Amino acid sequence: MNDSEAIKMFASARAEEYKTKKISRREFLAQVTAMGVTASAAYMLIGEPRPVLAAGHAKQGGTLRIAAPVRDIREPRMMNSVEMGNIHRGFFEYLVEYQNDGSFVPMLLESWAVNDDASQYTLRIRPGIKWSN
Repeated sequence: MNDSEAIKMFASARAEEYKTKKISRREFLAQVTAMGVTASAAYMLIGEPRPVLAAGHAKQGGTLRIAAPVRDIREPRMMNSVEMGNIHRGFFEYLVEYQNDGSFVPMLLESWAVNDDASQYTLRIRPGIKWSN
């Protein structure tokens, strides 16, 4: 079986799950488009008309309103949402910064060491760092 046949089988199976209400339309579209099926083809698999583009041109100017949840600011160790993390990112500095290649760059840390069984970490903080609570 080649890749395109495997994708077709996967998409068909997800379409059946959608038709029998085992998964939602959103879940169906997320799964099959992640495998490379176009949204138009996905809609055809479930017998829905494909979405149409909005007619006309976008109006220039005006006001854009965006709804966003407002969450209380908690202890940083208790953050449980992306929004809270984005707020804290503005005034807290990380111990290390994660890089796209999977490595870490020191930020507040000068260096760190890990023992052989990874049960103990030794963190060396940059000189001059002040802590507060």
